[in-house]
Parts: sequence; structure tokens; C-alpha cells
Amino acid sequence: MPRLENWSIRYWCGAALFAAPEQQSKHLAGNVYGHYKHEDGKKVVTSSIRDINPELRTVETKSGSTYTLGAPDPKWLIWLAENDRETDNVFPHFIE
Repeated sequence: MPRLENWSIRYWCGAALFAAPEQQSKHLAGNVYGHYKHEDGKKVVTSSIRDINPELRTVETKSGSTYTLGAPDPKWLIWLAENDRETDNVFPHFIE
């Protein structure tokens, strides 16, 4: 199963520049390892998140890919803290 390291959550609202939060889809961005299509360490953005398993630290995307999550991006964690976003510094609660 591919693994994402140095990952963060990215929001996408398609063509709607000022879409409401509930209209935005959540994607993962990070360095992928063990993926048959990409070289190890390549920066990728996944399709939208479909399912999350916090116990296994896995995320399934709309395209059907499943990723194991390694360490999140430290810069993203700093941004979360500076913007009063709740996180346990391991697996962000708001990802769900």
C-alpha cells in the first residue's frame, strides 16, 4: 500500500472561487512512497478523500487508491496551530 509522508490537507472547490466550505472537496498532498505509478518521494495530490480509518491511519480516495499516512508536514501543523485549527499533531481531527 502506498504511503504519504510530509502530507497536508488541500481543499478544492473546482471552478467556484468562493465556494462554501461544505462544497469544497478534501485532498491529500504529500510525498508518495511505494506507489506503482510514481517514483518514491514524488510530490502528489490525491483525488478527493472518500473514507478515513484513524486506527489504521489510512485514507481511501475517490479514485479507489488507499494510502497509509506517515508524518504530516510540519509547516502545515504550524499553520494549523497559528489558525486555531484543532489537531493532535498526529492525525488531525478535522480531516473527517
